[in-house]
Order: sequence, then C-alpha cells, then structure tokens
Amino acid sequence: FPRIDAVNEVKDSVQGLEKALTSYTLGSKNPESEAELHKNIGFVKTNLGTLKKLYSAKDTTFQSWHNEFSQNFRTVQQNVLSLIEAKSNPQKNKPSPILEETFGLTDGLKKECNRLRREVLEDIDRLSTYATVQSQAGYKWVFILLSLGLLVSVTMAYFTTSSLVKPIRKFMRATQEVSKGDLAVKLEVKGPVELEKLAQSFRDMTKKLQDVFEQQKYLVGVVSHQLRTPLTIIRGNAEVTLRSREQTLP
Repeated sequence: FPRIDAVNEVKDSVQGLEKALTSYTLGSKNPESEAELHKNIGFVKTNLGTLKKLYSAKDTTFQSWHNEFSQNFRTVQQNVLSLIEAKSNPQKNKPSPILEETFGLTDGLKKECNRLRREVLEDIDRLSTYATVQSQAGYKWVFILLSLGLLVSVTMAYFTTSSLVKPIRKFMRATQEVSKGDLAVKLEVKGPVELEKLAQSFRDMTKKLQDVFEQQKYLVGVVSHQLRTPLTIIRGNAEVTLRSREQTLP
C-alpha cells in the first residue's frame, strides 16, 4: 500500500535524523556530522512531500495531520540549526533544553507517523469489509443468475426434447401400422424441417407401395379373369366326358 510505505519512509527518516542528532551531540561536531544532519532533514522533507502527493487536498483529516506535523518539524529544524550554530555545549554534564525539546518533538513525530499509519490501516479494513460485502452481494446475484440460467436451460431442453420425441413416436406408430399392412396410414409431423422432410418421404413411400399393391391386385384380377374362361370350358368338357362313359379318353 503506497500510503503505508510513505508513512514508514517518513518515520524512518525521522529516526535517521534522531541518530544523526545523537551522534552530533555526543561530540562529533564536525562538518561531516553537520552534513549528515542536513541530509536527514532533507530526507524528512522529501518523504513528507511524497506522502502529501498520495492524499487529496479535500482530505481534511490528513491536511490537519500534515499541518501539525509540519509545524512540529519546523521547530525541530530550527532547534537543530540552533544546536549547530552553538557548536558547543557549555553545560557538558546537563542535557540542553533545546536538545530535550528536539528529541521530544521527534518522538512525537514518530508517534504521529504511527497514528497516521493506524488510520490508513483502519481505512483499508473498512474498504476490505465493504468489498467483502459487495462481493457477497455479487455472488448472490451470480447465484441467482446461474439458477435462472439453469432453469431456462432445463426448460428449453425439455421442450426441445419433446419436440423431437413426439415426432419420433409418431414415426414408430406409423411404421407399426405399415408392418401390419395398413398403407393408408396418415403421418403428420410438426417440428424441425428435417423431420418434416422425413415425414414427407415416408408418405411418398407408403403412397408408392399402395400404388404397387393396387396394380398387383388389378393384375391378379385381370389374369384370373382371363384364366376363368378356358378353365370353365375345360371343366365343362371334363364333366360331359365323365357323364358319357362310351366316349374314349382322347
């Protein structure tokens, strides 16, 4: 989280300033230690500026914190510059009032960093809780939509299956009737185009079979009629022959 990282950087730079100030007051009052103090003051300013960029100007809570922190830090900076200008501590065995005030201020600055970091974490917790609630609500809607989708899918599957099963059952009944010899069976199917075409083909087939059987019956009738006359003559002659025993077989 950028804000937490920035707060930690500000606190670390304040601690670095404390270490440099401690080293300076213990006797290392040379140009290198003075440069270290100025460098750490610059670190605090830079990190504080970075932290400020992460907040909106309308965030009154942070702006209040920033103003208070900046005011205390300016006091720390003035005290450090005063200690550098003094160059020596005449009360060698007694702590300097300025030094005590400075360390008290830096300790307060660190506490302020901890407080701000705690507020950021609380904001993160609130956002996390809000996101959890929203995600649960989203999951609820997803579950509802999935349930509706499943219901629609099952309903569509039922009607699709019904639209296929009913014509197939009609085909089965029609073929059973044909197998019994009923070629006049009527097959009417409503459904997909392919099934309607298949039903039309079935009707054409039964019509052709019916025509063939009608032609066969007609042919049998004609042949039987044509055979009836000579058979009648033969039968008559045979009967006459059987009555007259005098006639020879030829």
